[in-house]
Amino acid sequence: MLRDIIRLGILVLLGLMFSSGDPSPLVLFMGFASIAASSAFANVVNDIYDLELDKKTKAYRPLPSGRYSVGEAWGASIGFLVIALSTGAIAFMFSESIILFAVLLAAPLGCFAYSGTPIRLKARSWLGVGTISLIYLTPLITGFVIGGSSSQGLPLVLLMLYTIFLASAVKDFEDVQVDGSMGVTTPPVRYGTKATAKILGYAGIVGVALAGAISAWYLAQDHLSQGLFSLALIPSYVIYVRRIRSYSESISFEQLMILVKGCLRYMYIWPFVAALAFLLVPRFIG
Repeated sequence: MLRDIIRLGILVLLGLMFSSGDPSPLVLFMGFASIAASSAFANVVNDIYDLELDKKTKAYRPLPSGRYSVGEAWGASIGFLVIALSTGAIAFMFSESIILFAVLLAAPLGCFAYSGTPIRLKARSWLGVGTISLIYLTPLITGFVIGGSSSQGLPLVLLMLYTIFLASAVKDFEDVQVDGSMGVTTPPVRYGTKATAKILGYAGIVGVALAGAISAWYLAQDHLSQGLFSLALIPSYVIYVRRIRSYSESISFEQLMILVKGCLRYMYIWPFVAALAFLLVPRFIG
């Protein structure tokens, strides 16, 4: 729980660094509370709908292990949903931002659509990958909107979304066998692991070009911090491409699992370290 709160806080902070305004402390607190409650709602709902799947792969979790009943889980999810919507409404009242209201309302709705039936987007191949990427980045988008979203910071938000999309797609390799047996049609299940790896390899090359183009655009406008941050993401994409393409060409599935964990470090952790180095520190120095 504490780790999730820290992760959410870092993402909101990163969104603020991408923005250009001076946020209201009350709006920031209520926005963060809404996102934190939405995240808890998402986790509980996902556990409910993935109960049979988790019995096979994650029997230690609260529902499969019997520590909580499904009824208790539904009660908790409703409580988290009420908190998410009420704190989101307060954030909207004091910010008067329709965009912020839309983001905070879409967060729990998107989470339910991802896990719950009959929509269950997580079972719909690339659409599911895109949905979970948006859900993961909702705290960042919230911070960006609260901080006064600007066209100058929007390319960074989109670049982060693309980065998380690639990382989320790689994670689907870990549960490909169980997902297939349960009818969850992730890209590796639908297209096969080799074909999906090849597609992601090309997508990683696009990421290199995208980060380079965005970096050049910022540097041409003398936005040094944003340009360096975009440039710093290129090594993440290069490592991603080298590792994922090596699987599509020769190595075994067991070796892929080792590479997956390595990829995730570069795709999840390094961008936030780079943001602290190139975006947050210069603000304090300035």
